[in-house]
Amino acid sequence: MQNPDNNQDNWLQAGLTLAQWDAIRVQYDYMQLHGKPTPIAELVARTRFLNANQLREGIGVSSDSVVLNTEHLLPAHLCRQYRVFPAGISGGTLRVLAAAPLSPGQQKRLLRECSQNANELLVTATDAAEIQKRLRAFDEQKSMDEIIDTMRREDISAPMLRAAIDLILTEALVRRTSDIHMDRKPDPDSWISYRIDSEIKQVHLIPEYIMAAIFTVIKNDCGMDSANQRTAQDGRLSIRYRDRNIDFRVASQPLVDGETLTLRILDGGNLPALEDIFPGQSIITERIRAMSRIRNKSGGIIVISGATGSGKSTTLYSLASGFSRDRINIITVEDPVEYILPFARQIQLQALVRQQSRDMERSILRQDPDVLILGEIRDTDSASTALAFAESGHLVLCTIHANNALQTIERFISMLGEHNKHDAMFVLAHHLKMIVHQKLAKSLCKCATTIARDDLDAFTHRVETVSEGLLRPGPASRMRRGCKICGDSGYRGRVAVHETLMIEENDQLREPFNRWMLAGDFGSASPLLNMGGVNFLRRTDTAQTLLQSGVVDAETALAAVGILRNLEVGQ
Repeated sequence: MQNPDNNQDNWLQAGLTLAQWDAIRVQYDYMQLHGKPTPIAELVARTRFLNANQLREGIGVSSDSVVLNTEHLLPAHLCRQYRVFPAGISGGTLRVLAAAPLSPGQQKRLLRECSQNANELLVTATDAAEIQKRLRAFDEQKSMDEIIDTMRREDISAPMLRAAIDLILTEALVRRTSDIHMDRKPDPDSWISYRIDSEIKQVHLIPEYIMAAIFTVIKNDCGMDSANQRTAQDGRLSIRYRDRNIDFRVASQPLVDGETLTLRILDGGNLPALEDIFPGQSIITERIRAMSRIRNKSGGIIVISGATGSGKSTTLYSLASGFSRDRINIITVEDPVEYILPFARQIQLQALVRQQSRDMERSILRQDPDVLILGEIRDTDSASTALAFAESGHLVLCTIHANNALQTIERFISMLGEHNKHDAMFVLAHHLKMIVHQKLAKSLCKCATTIARDDLDAFTHRVETVSEGLLRPGPASRMRRGCKICGDSGYRGRVAVHETLMIEENDQLREPFNRWMLAGDFGSASPLLNMGGVNFLRRTDTAQTLLQSGVVDAETALAAVGILRNLEVGQ
């Protein structure tokens, strides 16, 4: 009987092209031949030819099932009590091994206690010995408190340090952490903290001398100078977690009273799909997909802007993942390289640090690129390089720091200086395809409830009054509630609230935009709202879409458009 994971028709139906399937099959056979058998699903997830939605809906492979250690899905005491062990979760279905039949009440409790959203239970019978074996292995895993206590009582050993670091990294992944902050300070200030959904939470308090030892091991793993505590350093490490590689970008920084390490989690396998970045905004997703179907070198620039920590790199790589990387040549030039993108050619900018902009353009052009990902535009060289590549027929994707879509244009031009301003505006006017300016907002947990029909009119009136008519809830709008999964906060994950400018590629249609650009008056977006050849979606439009579709609540939508008044009292 054929394994459905290896069924070509299933994967083609999910969205792979025949050429992509052939390439993955070659990789699969290669790994088999060299004694490293790897499931097709893992190879597909690694290439990111399919996004998370396609994996989940087309094949039934959920990113949850790949990312999570299964033992974290259910509390250990409940597993012992019911003689069960979690086998994984996919598409909201929790799979468990059970040594005895489960009553309806027990099944409901397992679903309720699951650390991930689960609405169905699939039970597979096994014997008690197998459950005991799995639980015994689970029991042998030490907690951070136990590891620290052992190192307090005994000498600090390499195995214990390694166990502590592994636990920190895997625990951060289970908690959906974006950044790990580690502070080596005098007692009692040596904290390990996790940033989850934009908020930092202090999790483990570590003795300073043990934290110093942890710093040494991490720095050595990253290729840093572990003896250097006086200058900032950058590094990178990778761990094997649930049959996949997870990358961490590591940065050290001296402090007046010690040193801090920040580990940014770069989990390429969990990059969001376009529908998750732009929920309910099909006009944007369709335009991006159209631009990703490159047929000839016509040139263009796509800019993702926002503040630090607004998810610009994540959005950039999610867009890049949608290109047919097996068919076109994508080159990235970054400092530092963020996500590893299979079937792309990635260059660390430090390798080009002695090259002038003109030399950089020449050397990259010799690599015959179709798409160039420049990372952050931060100086004259990177800005002029982006324009030169766009003008020579290449599609350029980049990020820049700005406060809104119009300031993105001003910021880009200001990088080039007054003597190049007119030429730069001409090139940018004719080649700019899209600007996405984003801010992150908390999205509602699945436990959120829709607003009762009897209360909707009064609630709508309050929101319209407070927002002065900018926002209006709909029947699908939801209010936060709180549950075990979201820690009773009512929120889980984040969503980008966008301000997006899209310009038609047809020269005749975009002529009004070109004239507006060359006039150089970027003080107001009003001329763009009814301009032919231009689609300008204001942040209020996005916030309204997210509010009416139940992705965010009214308080979050109001804050996203800059209204911080209290909704309950209207003041």
